[in-house]
Amino acid sequence: MRIRTKTSITFDANKLAKYLQSNKYMELKGRATLSPMASAYKKFIRKGQVKDGLHPKTKYNRDKKSSLGGHKPLYDTGRLVQSIRYDEKEKAIKGIHYSKYHIEGNSSRGVPKRDFIAQADQNMSEAMFTKEQSKGMQQIRQAIRRAFSRRLAK
Repeated sequence: MRIRTKTSITFDANKLAKYLQSNKYMELKGRATLSPMASAYKKFIRKGQVKDGLHPKTKYNRDKKSSLGGHKPLYDTGRLVQSIRYDEKEKAIKGIHYSKYHIEGNSSRGVPKRDFIAQADQNMSEAMFTKEQSKGMQQIRQAIRRAFSRRLAK
């Protein structure tokens, strides 16, 4: 027994191109890609993977007070880690004001350069990167399908 069916699908490449340049898509793309990266930076610091360990004097001072991170670089009170987030308005990853001193270093304040963003990016394998962003990418695919799905012609 043979069943013959006829289907037709129309696809408008111009409509897809306009959608990919729309603000709605750009916001979704930012959330899908940058938000998981902010989470990865937080994990990197919490695990104590930041290179250039603490100065012995800093270790001594942390031992005298209660420090959340012990001897982990960039993790003393937890404020820096908690401040790292994706800002939807500016479409950027943001952090507390003094995070730039750690990224760039500040010799006048005695802060060594610890660019945790570059270090985390280097440390993060392609598989880990894919795992972190897979949920966001799935949201993007679903949004594109919703925007372009059409009923089949009868």
